[in-house]
Amino acid sequence: KETGLVIRGMKNEDGPERKTKQPVTRRHLLGIYEDLQAQKMGKKGSAIWAAACLCFFFCLRAKNAVAKDKTRHFDPSYIIKRRDIRFLAGQGDSVRVIELTPETAPCITRMVIRVGRTKTGPGFQRAINVNKHPSVCVVKAVIAHVLATPGLPGEAPVCAFDDFLEEGQIAKLTVTRQELAAAAKATALRLGERVEDYATHSFRIGCATAMAAASFPDSFIMYWGHWKSASYRLYIRHTQEDPW
Repeated sequence: KETGLVIRGMKNEDGPERKTKQPVTRRHLLGIYEDLQAQKMGKKGSAIWAAACLCFFFCLRAKNAVAKDKTRHFDPSYIIKRRDIRFLAGQGDSVRVIELTPETAPCITRMVIRVGRTKTGPGFQRAINVNKHPSVCVVKAVIAHVLATPGLPGEAPVCAFDDFLEEGQIAKLTVTRQELAAAAKATALRLGERVEDYATHSFRIGCATAMAAASFPDSFIMYWGHWKSASYRLYIRHTQEDPW
């Protein structure tokens, strides 16, 4: 019975071409950040970094964070929008939602995201705390990008990096799947790895692999990655790196 669930999950979620993809790890995330910093980051760079962290730390599929292709089209029912992000300050009973400003940013201790829809069903909500790493932190990445792109409306994707009028229509420049994959591939190349082993799904694979390596319970891995079956096991790779 369990084997059947895994096989069905593989057909529904992975697809045969994805089985060989490798996980993005802490080393890759650091590499992506360093590469973007070397390129002077900018609004687009901070959007790519926010997308990378969102996909890794929240174990997201690409369509929940980035546009589909170079046309920058996205499905509004899937993609996380700015209004879907809440920032919290305080600890324990004193936790409260606060508005993000340059002044309140240092006070933020947690971030909550709402995903409207997933490939396997309805959406969900997840919360994560600020971590101690100076750069590789999803909360800090999203804070930095939102502060770098003020004025975008709440319905704009969280990883949009510009907003302009074109023939009376609002066009949102949003990070694409190809741009996110290119960031992972560039780092893999610099690390001496095969670029074809990395794609946007490598961030989701990386999250599952890190949780398994850190001995998270199976039930939590399924919950965090929004898996409905034992198919999550297909995402776990063996790596020599320490878990996050």
